[in-house]
Amino acid sequence: MKNAPVCKVCGDCNVSHVASFVLLGIIDSRTWKCGNCNSFFRDPLPSESELQAYYSTRCVRHSEKIEQELASSQAKWILSALLEEGVDSKKLSYTEFGAGRGWLLQAVAGEFGSALGYEPDGSSVQWGRDNLHINLQSGFVDIQNVSALHSEMSIHSMSHVLEHLNDPEGVLKRIADLGETFLFLEVPDGACEGQVMKLDVSPSSSMGQHFISFTNQGMQRFLHRSGYEVVKLDHVGDRKYYSKRVMVLELQNFIRNQMDFLVADEFSPKRGVICFFLLTANCFWTMLKVSILELASKFGYRTRSSMPVLRVLAKSSSARDVQSRVPADG
Repeated sequence: MKNAPVCKVCGDCNVSHVASFVLLGIIDSRTWKCGNCNSFFRDPLPSESELQAYYSTRCVRHSEKIEQELASSQAKWILSALLEEGVDSKKLSYTEFGAGRGWLLQAVAGEFGSALGYEPDGSSVQWGRDNLHINLQSGFVDIQNVSALHSEMSIHSMSHVLEHLNDPEGVLKRIADLGETFLFLEVPDGACEGQVMKLDVSPSSSMGQHFISFTNQGMQRFLHRSGYEVVKLDHVGDRKYYSKRVMVLELQNFIRNQMDFLVADEFSPKRGVICFFLLTANCFWTMLKVSILELASKFGYRTRSSMPVLRVLAKSSSARDVQSRVPADG
């Protein structure tokens, strides 16, 4: 396509335009799909200063139970992956960007030599300090602060952050340049989220905020381009998690298309009747399916902790020959 951007994930030029909308209510943007790595991405994007202003007053919270469950699962995964790699976590400093209220930071704090978190939302920072008693600071992927605090070996963590950055490759390259670093990432699984990215054009929705949806293949290529190699990559969660969301979005798009059809020049009473019955049937069928899924969710089925994600441990090129190993005798 003429004037199409290159894929923000793998750098390929084989991309196609799938949707247009006002991203974050700030900028006219488009959703693109890469034919090479199958990832979705948005372009153009807001500036870094616009993003800082947007997220400094926006906090997304789930119930404490859900946030604790997610943090516990992530912490166990991180420590297990490091142990499999033969790395002693006590010899690493841990820094988390986009730490939210700090549940993951609290879960891993005692397992590393030091633990620090950054979060742009001031109310979340204060809540984490007051209630979880953690070292949580105000900041928006603040690389300068990390450089000042960087120790000989470190791990940097971003849970559901990478997809919100306007230059994630640049951020990861700057972190990799700090030296021997490990990286923990968790992002929505693009193989599942992609359909939502394609359909969702609402600037106020959670998916409307995502700038990139990474597939497995795309993530590995992206990390390689950013100066990292994948140590471990797992698919976690329920692949049918987005079923209800997709149904609702498909209905919304169907209604929008039918309304466009009704106001077209070739409108006739007969076509108006057909549109009415199609809309009624689709609304009824979608509401029935959504009601069934919501009923199932009341019994613990597909909560936020069921979201399908890619969970990744990677290391920078300079960290390949890590010397801080766990002794062979354990």
